[in-house]
Amino acid sequence: MSHSTRSQSAQVKLLTVCTGNICRSPYAERLLQAGMDELHPGLFSVTSAGTMAMTNQGMDQRSLERLEAAGGSGEGHVPRMLRNVMNMKYDLVFAMSEEHRVEIVKQSPRMLKRAYTIMMFADLYEQLVADPSSELVRGCDPESVLDRWAGLGVLAARARSSLAVQGFNDYDVPDPYRKDDDAYDQMEAALKPAIYRILAAEEQASARKF
Repeated sequence: MSHSTRSQSAQVKLLTVCTGNICRSPYAERLLQAGMDELHPGLFSVTSAGTMAMTNQGMDQRSLERLEAAGGSGEGHVPRMLRNVMNMKYDLVFAMSEEHRVEIVKQSPRMLKRAYTIMMFADLYEQLVADPSSELVRGCDPESVLDRWAGLGVLAARARSSLAVQGFNDYDVPDPYRKDDDAYDQMEAALKPAIYRILAAEEQASARKF
C-alpha cells in the first residue's frame, strides 16, 4: 500500500488475549506497548481482552507489581470480553495459550493466519528476521513498519508450518490466577522474555536491509 493512500493516523493494531484479562494479557499488552513506543512512537496500538473477562475487576495486583517492576504501567486497565472486540481489525492477535488461540479463531475465522500464541510468535519472528531470503519488509520508516506488520501474519503462518514442535501447548504461558507468588514468577519467566524477543526482532527488522 502506498504511503499516499494511508491515513496519517494509521497504526499497527495488536491484541493480547488470556482468560480473565487481569493477569497475563494486560501484562503483555502494557509491556509490549511500552517497548513499541520506544521503537516506533505512535505507530502501535496494543490492547487486550479475555475469553471470560472479569469485567468487574482491575488488573491482578501481583501481575501489576511485576509489570511495574519491568517498566510498564497498568494505569486505566479495564478488562474486556474477547467477543466484544473481535469485530475490530487487528494486524495480529497474541494468545497466552493454545486454548485461547483456538477460541480467537473460533470467534473470528478470518484471524486464522493472524492469531498466534505469543511465545510461538517470538520464535517465528526471530526466524523470519534471521532469514535474508524471507519476504519480510525491512526498515524503520512508518510505511515499512506498517507494511511489515500487515504482512507478518501470512509470513508467520508459512514459517509455522515448518516449525518443529512437540506440541502447540508447549508455548502456553502458565496461568497464575489464585495461585502463589511462584506461579506469578513462572508466568513472568515465560512471558517477559517472549515480549523482549519480539521487540528485539522488531528492532533488527527496522535496522537491517538486504
